[in-house]
Amino acid sequence: MSKKVKLVVIFLIVIVIAAGAWLLLKPKVKDNFVEREDDNTIYSSLELSGSEPGKLTIRISDTLYPDLKTWQKDFESKQVINEVRSVNWDDLTAVEFSYGAPKLRKTAAVDNQVIYELEAPADNGYWDKIRESILSSLKFDQSVFVNPAADTDNEAVILLEEVIE
Repeated sequence: MSKKVKLVVIFLIVIVIAAGAWLLLKPKVKDNFVEREDDNTIYSSLELSGSEPGKLTIRISDTLYPDLKTWQKDFESKQVINEVRSVNWDDLTAVEFSYGAPKLRKTAAVDNQVIYELEAPADNGYWDKIRESILSSLKFDQSVFVNPAADTDNEAVILLEEVIE
């Protein structure tokens, strides 16, 4: 075989290997995004990752439970929890506990059949500091829940119509 043919064959082999490696190693959509179904019961869900392993999740969603004690009893029937303590999350009474393996720390509050959850790894370090910072600084804006239409019920609405010829 001539030198040119050897170079062409080597070049083609390198291209085939590189293309195969690229197809195997390229990021897939599933690797970067969590697929979720549309769910009208979840008002907000935020997942934060950091320099340490694990993630912190904040979720606000509808619940069937009328109060925190009922939710906690149901959760305890499914999981073994420990280190239970009451905390305040803005103006809500919440419960904080750890559970599972690997150990997670969860803070939850229920108000008007809406559950507020904050969950992160229980590491007594990085994630616990971030979780405590969020608990102490996150405030719920009550003005979002006020219905502005109720204030304007007694006002007259005048519709103007113009004819352009």
